[in-house]
Amino acid sequence: MPEGDALSVRLIAEPEFHERLARRDCCANEVDDEVADGAQPLPGICLQLAHWNDLPQLLAWFREGCDADAQAELMFSPTLSKHQRALVHQAVEGVGLGVLETISSGFGANRYVSVVKHGAKPRKPPLTEAQQHKQTWLYKWARDADTPVSWDELGERITTNNMTPELSELWSRKSAQQKVVQKLCEAASKGDAEAVKAIAAESPDAITEGIFDVLTSSGPLHLAADAGHVAVLEALLAAGAPVDALDGHKLTALQVSRKSDQSDAEGVLLRAATGSPAAPAGLAKAQLPQKGSATSLASASDSTRSEQGSSSYLASLAGSDVSFGSGGQSVQRPCSACESCQPGAWRQQPQCR
Repeated sequence: MPEGDALSVRLIAEPEFHERLARRDCCANEVDDEVADGAQPLPGICLQLAHWNDLPQLLAWFREGCDADAQAELMFSPTLSKHQRALVHQAVEGVGLGVLETISSGFGANRYVSVVKHGAKPRKPPLTEAQQHKQTWLYKWARDADTPVSWDELGERITTNNMTPELSELWSRKSAQQKVVQKLCEAASKGDAEAVKAIAAESPDAITEGIFDVLTSSGPLHLAADAGHVAVLEALLAAGAPVDALDGHKLTALQVSRKSDQSDAEGVLLRAATGSPAAPAGLAKAQLPQKGSATSLASASDSTRSEQGSSSYLASLAGSDVSFGSGGQSVQRPCSACESCQPGAWRQQPQCR
């Protein structure tokens, strides 16, 4: 608890509540409200605690009064910080004994926390599957855009159709982007490079930002890599698709191509990762890195690597345990489990497998 800080709360209760506690001392003092001229007085009475440390005692007192008035409510100021709101929740969990619970009401700067008797207030309607989907992704996009909104508040705004202009604009823009990405994913899956080029010319941002389809967690670059559609990969990369973009499973397209054993696609992505000149498609599988090989990345890029730094970048894209020494030679890093792996002995120790 933030010691030394006073805390004001508002108690809304029926006479039965006060009658029940007539012989019980309250650790809070009743104070007069400061009401501006012409303003409507607030309901209930204002109680002030000298210290936050007295909050558990106040909650125990309130819990007893709820036996006589199930609709009683302790309202906390909307100006509480996120940390202070968390302290209220923790105090209720510790002192409420399952009798009390916290609820949040209001929107934006007017949103506040209340303590009530458990189950006394009507439950908010559950979100539909479509609303849950909207809440999940809009919350993520809002955080990425530094738009302040809590998870619970966003759910309430969705169910009551009470979105702020900022959230509405964000949802509209991202939803439109998703429709473009879904078209890209469909074209990539079919290997339709011409369709990909047409979409890229009309909506370049959907490609350059490395967006994936939130419904399937797949990105167009990843789908093309999985299916081995080299022409589509080349079209996407030429349009500015970031080769290190992650899909919803936190995988790069290079990792997907390796998992799917698509050697031609892997070669295209390796060259794109190192910034090397394009080479003819259809390289023999023996010329491309083999999964699990200590020298796989080095052998695929020895002839095209122009800078030593590109090698470590390649390793990060492929999720490999390979680093590169001077002259571009691959070096097996010592295993973190045994610290004894030697160059050329790829995970020989049983405990490292």
